[in-house]
Amino acid sequence: MKDFNKSLATDLTITQSKDFRLFNKTIDDTMFVSQIIKCVKQMLLTLLFSLFTLSIQAHELSINLTESGTLGSVIQAEDNGYIDITDLTISGPMNAKDFGWIKRTIRTLWYLDISNVTIESVSTILGTDYGTSRTYPANEIPTLAFENSVLVSIKLPTSLKSIGEKAFNVCRELTSIDLENTKIETLTKFSITNSHEIENLTMPETLRQVNYRALAGVTLNTLTLNSELELIKSGAFYTCYLQKIVISKAISVEITTELPFEDGTEGSNTLEIIANSEDILAHSYWSTFATIINNDITTDVHTVKYEEKAEIKAIYDMNGNSMSIDLNQLPCGTYIIVYSDGRKEKVCIQN
Repeated sequence: MKDFNKSLATDLTITQSKDFRLFNKTIDDTMFVSQIIKCVKQMLLTLLFSLFTLSIQAHELSINLTESGTLGSVIQAEDNGYIDITDLTISGPMNAKDFGWIKRTIRTLWYLDISNVTIESVSTILGTDYGTSRTYPANEIPTLAFENSVLVSIKLPTSLKSIGEKAFNVCRELTSIDLENTKIETLTKFSITNSHEIENLTMPETLRQVNYRALAGVTLNTLTLNSELELIKSGAFYTCYLQKIVISKAISVEITTELPFEDGTEGSNTLEIIANSEDILAHSYWSTFATIINNDITTDVHTVKYEEKAEIKAIYDMNGNSMSIDLNQLPCGTYIIVYSDGRKEKVCIQN
């Protein structure tokens, strides 16, 4: 009987020992699996963060080109032939091949800064008018460059001299285009058309002529015409539905089949005159506007020899352009000084 009990106790001890080892092994396995899960989670988090970072980088990109026509080799498109970029800054030389690549490859581009770009001439079939062999001029936004794009804002090169036909046609989201700082002399027909979100537009001082339907269908609140503008052709601002036009001289207009502002603007909206009111109001066309605000700063002034005055509020040249209020910085010439008490003086600054 004692031997039996001893044997039973031994068997129980062995069984308990095996169970204990099995229990410990189960705990070890559980801890091992837990560590694996923890590592996998950490790897997944790291991967997701990397993907997020790459996504951000893909949406915002800055490129410095050293040779025109190479943008497509600098930025690699996805397997489907497209790339997802919303904000793109480019500096260096570009040509119509680069603009053509943007048009065909980046379909999500909202913001484009090419203010530090020099546009070079090129003859190619791979330009913005894809498949058509043509020569694209230097210092020009190529024809059809952004037609039907989702572009919201563009900063143009300061060296820009022209905009190609239909370059900004049907840009329905476009709200900002900075013509003011360019060197454009002529706006060609259909330059910026059917873009309904641009509210205000100031012409560059170099602009001399606006051609037929150059800005047709561009819904504007305020259009400021530059003092060097010489001719507005028939239908130039067709269906722009302008609220106000700011003018500083009597600009010649061409009236054939359409008025320059063929939408009833002449008969219903406001013309604000900031200089040369006598010439403007004597013009048979400009005098037809329903509401004319005469803010001509060159009227009711008298000529004086230059002497420094206090409380200067503003200084304008004879074309109505705002100048520095520091008289010592002004070159020789004749200016209109507006004082804080409302007085105006015509001042001749001499050496």
